[in-house]
Amino acid sequence: MRRVESDADVTTETRDNPNLADPGAAQAGADSDVVLYRDGLDHLADELVYIRALLHRHLLSLSGLRARPDGPLSGLAVGADEIERFLDGVTAEPNTDDQAYLDALRSRIDGRIARSRAAGARLPLPELFESFGLSETEARVVLVLLAPEVEPAFERAYAFAWNDFTRRTADVGFVLGMIFGNFRERCEAALLFSPTEPLRWNGLVEFESVGSGTAHPSRGFLARPLRLASRVVGFLLGDPTPDELVQPFMRVVNPKATRADILLQANELDAAWRGLEVSLESGGARVCVRGGPGAGKKLLAEAFMGSRGAPLLVVDLEALASDPSRVEDGLRGARREALLLRAGLYLDCSGYGAGDEVGRRLELMVERAFRDFSGPIFVGATSMTTLFGGARGGVSEVLVPMPEPSQREALWERSISRSARLAPGTRLDELAKQFPLTGGAIVGAARGATVRARRRSPDRPVVRRADLLDSARQQLTGKLATLATRVGTSLSWNDLVLPEEGMQRLKDLIGFAKHRKKVFEDWGFGALLPYGRGLSALFHGPPGTGKTMVAGIVAGELGMDLFRVDLSQITSKYVGETEKNLAKIFDEAGQSHSVLLFDEADSLFAKRTEVKSATDRYANLEVNYLLQRMEDFEGVTILTTNFEGGIDDAFKRRLRFRIDFPFPAPKDREELWRRMMPPLAKLERDIRYEELAFDYELSGGHIKNAALRAAFVAAERDDIIKHDDLRAAAAQECKEIGRLVRASQDNDSWEESGS
Repeated sequence: MRRVESDADVTTETRDNPNLADPGAAQAGADSDVVLYRDGLDHLADELVYIRALLHRHLLSLSGLRARPDGPLSGLAVGADEIERFLDGVTAEPNTDDQAYLDALRSRIDGRIARSRAAGARLPLPELFESFGLSETEARVVLVLLAPEVEPAFERAYAFAWNDFTRRTADVGFVLGMIFGNFRERCEAALLFSPTEPLRWNGLVEFESVGSGTAHPSRGFLARPLRLASRVVGFLLGDPTPDELVQPFMRVVNPKATRADILLQANELDAAWRGLEVSLESGGARVCVRGGPGAGKKLLAEAFMGSRGAPLLVVDLEALASDPSRVEDGLRGARREALLLRAGLYLDCSGYGAGDEVGRRLELMVERAFRDFSGPIFVGATSMTTLFGGARGGVSEVLVPMPEPSQREALWERSISRSARLAPGTRLDELAKQFPLTGGAIVGAARGATVRARRRSPDRPVVRRADLLDSARQQLTGKLATLATRVGTSLSWNDLVLPEEGMQRLKDLIGFAKHRKKVFEDWGFGALLPYGRGLSALFHGPPGTGKTMVAGIVAGELGMDLFRVDLSQITSKYVGETEKNLAKIFDEAGQSHSVLLFDEADSLFAKRTEVKSATDRYANLEVNYLLQRMEDFEGVTILTTNFEGGIDDAFKRRLRFRIDFPFPAPKDREELWRRMMPPLAKLERDIRYEELAFDYELSGGHIKNAALRAAFVAAERDDIIKHDDLRAAAAQECKEIGRLVRASQDNDSWEESGS
């Protein structure tokens, strides 16, 4: 083969780049004469010229053409003439040292790269080599494998080199032969294809499967087929679409948010921003961005990366963990995408099962996948993360606190659609004080309220106060409603009949809940209680004495929703599952500022017996975990039981309030009968409430049932409610619960009801 001399035979690349015909000219010419690369494709075209030169040297070593420069090349399906035309213009003179020619060509390309990048050109190939920390040899491997992916003629030329047109991809031996001229260098470089080395660890180069999906067993290591990953090829050609493997759990955020979009107090924002800067100074930093759902954790990370001109990749660990078979490949795909885009990573930790066996296994895989990742990693969490060893592993923390009422008011104002208007008298400042929502929750609530208004009046939507209240409550309790049952009540303190001591204890409980922040934080009493500030109460008493009703009244007094937790539904025979279920409930209740009600607590807090089996030991662990979460819970937890004596005294001592709901005395039962009769109910004049209370020993709940039973009997007759209706209903209620009633109104003897 000869080097072209006439301009007519110069390839497109050499014609566009005059220094290519004489690589040494790049060193002799002045810097001002260097032609800069216009873009990545311009640079890629130059690199393909370099790969052609490598291919020429490789073909000479295979065919011995240096001794017979005009001799024919042999191939099964690709003719020598085709290969000569393909290589024309990029080969050295017959008597020139090929390595010297290649070195000069490489030097000229590298010089153009350096000057082009200094001038601001974005060149994907050099960026890829830098991001993945590739050596010069590893970079050459990428180029050799890239050539047939972007230029079909290389595929035919490679087939000519290995004398087998049925082969479609390069193998390890061919790639090493292209790059190195001697045996020792090829053997040493073979280690670059180890699974732990950058090319394969980062998913840049993949061993191709043969046949049924595994490498052909008869092939040696050098014969294993290689491909450049399709995502890498797409990236180098300018395709921004992430690999299909990562799309179900990862999204790319090209930051539009700035510091001005983050609704934090100036001092809080400065502290958070400064914390991020300090954490990321050394590179490879891990930062836990902590705050409630919708607090703006992702927004903070996005704005921070935007200030550095870099994108942010958001990885949903819960979505990733939903399919264990794809976790490892998915994490490595996310790592590769982050390095390709030079992006920061945001690992969303909400809901992936931190602390349980599956969660711990996921954490180990995350830590392994990103152990040497050089970019910033933000860990979005509601509490301090255990990823990467937490604080002990060098994870710093940035807190995104709940917005203050004035900030929440501004958010409500900003979030109400401009196409809608507020109904007269709607006070956003009151709404901001009543509902401690995060920024994201306020945006969602405002959107929901606007949708309600548009349903009523599409042309002129008016957002009412009720729309805002309902949407705000939905934001607070939406997720919790899937884990527990909302308990509503229309009753008030006026409907409650309880001894004076019990009423006072309830007032103390409510006062504790209302003024907890003032006493602990503003007055400094929190220093005396560094932990265990939770508000927990045990309501104990016979069935029907109003324990659940009072829990609803307490929640209403505090402006909170009440959610009842069914312990039988959350306890599990599988180790760790009960704790996981409880963790979700307390996390959601903490964010929604709800009161949690655990009915029939004696089923879990029964007196402990000697630990005789692993089951007993794990049961105690579950109880201890629940008590710990109650003590740490910033809200209100209420437990009810009909059998206080069955609860372990050690557990009772850890509850802040214990309130007795005794069986009502005759005078209290009389009052309960009176209060069960609504003002609109049609009653017989001579209702003898004292007699009903004396003859039928019923608790408040059973009195309510009897009153309703009598009302429906009267309604069926289309008549008023008579005294005899109430007696008959009370007797039936006693019969159903197995309680005795007085035989007559004239004596104190008893008989079994219904006899």
